[in-house]
Order: sequence, then C-alpha cells, then structure tokens
Amino acid sequence: MIKFGFYRDGEGKITRLNIKGHAGYAEKGYDIVCSAVSTALWMAMKGIEEQGLAGIDYEEDDGYVDCHITAERESGAEAILKSLEITVFELAKQFKENIFIVNGEDLHNDDREE
Repeated sequence: MIKFGFYRDGEGKITRLNIKGHAGYAEKGYDIVCSAVSTALWMAMKGIEEQGLAGIDYEEDDGYVDCHITAERESGAEAILKSLEITVFELAKQFKENIFIVNGEDLHNDDREE
C-alpha cells in the first residue's frame, strides 16, 4: 500500500509531501497505481522546481519520497500542489486497497506494513 502524507502550515498551504510504500496492484513495471501516483508526484514537483515557482528539497529511496516546499513560492506553485492533492485523493477513492492518505503523520521511520 502507498501511504501519502500532506503537511500544511498555519495558512493551510502544503509545505511537505511524504510518500511511502508500493501499491501492490500488480508486479513491478506493470503497476498502474504506482505509476499514476509517481507520475502525479514528479510532474508536480519537477514542474514547480523547473519553473522556479518554489524551492524544493527532497529525499528519495525505493518506495519512499519526502519533499519539502520552501515558504518562498509563487501562486502557480499553489495551483500545482492543489492539483496534485486532488489527483491523489481521486486515485485513493478508486484504489482504496492500494493508496491511503495520511495527514500530519511522519512516514520516515514508519515501521508499519506497506
């Protein structure tokens, strides 16, 4: 299961994204759920980064990504982050067994089953 965390500041703006796990929908290389989540995440993050809409720091490993979005951002970054959030929530509705939205919980040292 993919666990996807959204973290917000006091104004409700997304400041961090934390993803852990594998969807388990199909074998590696054929998993459309994993592919959809990965594509949505990297399209958003690289779009923000390449367009200079905000600073992004991230750590990644197999089945794990932790992204921090800096406070210095343009409004275009907010639109992209909101689109990412909507996409992930819609995917989670369609693939309840494969995606779980975790809000405000650090998944970096999460030892729960994936």
